[in-house]
Amino acid sequence: MTAFCLLLNSPKSIEMKPRILLIEDDQDMRELVAGHLVHTGFDVQRAEDGIKGHALALQYEPDVILLDLMLPKVDGLTLCQRLRRDERTANIPILMITALGGTKDKVTGFNSGADDYITKPFDLEE
Repeated sequence: MTAFCLLLNSPKSIEMKPRILLIEDDQDMRELVAGHLVHTGFDVQRAEDGIKGHALALQYEPDVILLDLMLPKVDGLTLCQRLRRDERTANIPILMITALGGTKDKVTGFNSGADDYITKPFDLEE
């Protein structure tokens, strides 16, 4: 993942743990991914819906956002577009995480502002 490679080599990562915002509505998936990332050395904040995710993106100032597409309250595509329009979050890499793995779904995600796209299920090392 290019975003993570850049993140790990950034000057900020030398000073503190890289910050990841995980926005995922499925609690089991959220805790599994967050637990793995924490164990790997990341500082992880979690949100279970698009509204909380947006608020945390502004408050937490993450280095990377992992964003599920199918979220309650505000879906991932809408949230991605909002984050891209806001100068405070416009340059944060966004990786979509979703079960929607068709070419059309990926193109829609990229057109909404995503930097990368990971299809569920996936290996945690991915």
